Amino acid sequence: MIKHTIREYRPNELYASQWLDIFINQAMFTDNQNSFKAEPTLTELIDNNERILKSRIKKVTINRFVDMILIQDKHKKYVNILRALVNCDGEAIVSNQGEISKLLLEDMDTKYSLLHALRVSDSESGEVEIHVYEKWMLLSDFEGESEEKADELFEFFYHMILLLSDLCLNRNFTAIHPLSDLFPFELCFKIISGNYMVNLRHAFLRLTITLWIDRDFTKITLPNKIRIWTRLGEDSQVILTNNSTENYHELKGFVLEYL
Repeated sequence: MIKHTIREYRPNELYASQWLDIFINQAMFTDNQNSFKAEPTLTELIDNNERILKSRIKKVTINRFVDMILIQDKHKKYVNILRALVNCDGEAIVSNQGEISKLLLEDMDTKYSLLHALRVSDSESGEVEIHVYEKWMLLSDFEGESEEKADELFEFFYHMILLLSDLCLNRNFTAIHPLSDLFPFELCFKIISGNYMVNLRHAFLRLTITLWIDRDFTKITLPNKIRIWTRLGEDSQVILTNNSTENYHELKGFVLEYL
């Protein structure tokens, strides 16, 4: 009832945010067996609400969610809450984004416990492999094996890739630098253009845009100090854009062919 009462209605969301800690506590310590929808209610409360995200979310709260991801069984709900803390209507909440990037990516043990290593196999097919269940296996077989084991590992991996794309949003180089080595463009493109599940290709496409493409197309606005009499009143700014597309010819060809 609370979830539907606050949905997309800012006055009710702000009023309910005074009990934010209660929702957080319930979301953390309930699972499928005893859940009464605390996690989706919490996500509804903070998702795309810039005022709450900037004023009510503390560093200790972010730390608790990251700790839960490390301690508990891998579950997508904690990842989705972190995503709601980072992304507000497609724009990054910079303070939360930076804090989560540091917690997830600066410590090597934390980074490698959450992000499964990927590589391109040496075989003729050159398929992408993932290190999971203490072995290397084809990425295309990962979802099926996860279903056989009745765990949430594939869903956790999929939502984690979406979180990483949000962490790179608006050229956040705190996340971009450590992720560039883990997810090189060539590997991302193989997944996007390969015979993989649509949702997985979608996640890696989002990651490619924020991790690689967006950072290469920078727009710099400079003041124009030259005034021309006949053009007074017009916009007096100079916009410089890096339009280098040399690294993305293959991707452009794939998109055109796909469309």
